[in-house]
Amino acid sequence: MTRYLDTVAYTATAYKYRMHYEIILSSMGCEFQHFYPVNTKKVYNFSKLVIKRIMSPEEWGMSTLKELDYIHPEQKVPVKYNYWDYIDGFNKVLLYENANRKHSWFIKLCANIFDRNIPNWFCKWWTLYGPTIQILPESYKKLYLEWIDVSPKLTRLQEDNIFFEGISVMYFFIEFSIP
Repeated sequence: MTRYLDTVAYTATAYKYRMHYEIILSSMGCEFQHFYPVNTKKVYNFSKLVIKRIMSPEEWGMSTLKELDYIHPEQKVPVKYNYWDYIDGFNKVLLYENANRKHSWFIKLCANIFDRNIPNWFCKWWTLYGPTIQILPESYKKLYLEWIDVSPKLTRLQEDNIFFEGISVMYFFIEFSIP
């Protein structure tokens, strides 16, 4: 059980390496950085993910099953993936845990992702993995409540009828660069 579920680089259900998803996301506008403990280079103890772009199905092309490829870094062979692998990447790339169970992620969304429409699947992802207002100090919670009423972006989204529960939290964390 520990061989497949605890520290191996791929998820047990897909049998695709976690690095497969990391390469897909990297090629689509995400940046990864992994940090090792000072005394060893065997396991990550901290990782950083910066999401600079969210690709929508429309940007992918005529069909979400259209395949793109990347060259496997070790085997030097092309590896194919489609839009659904890209979506899976956001869920499965975070499934790394080192043997010491001391790994954490720093995730940041760049504000320019709102220059395009954000797909619904990403909004669901955000509600699962994104931060909540409860982590903020009380003074910031008060600022958040005031900001909701005056934010031009939120007003525009409400006027365009593009609003879901949690979108104001997402915009707040992104606009003020709170990881």
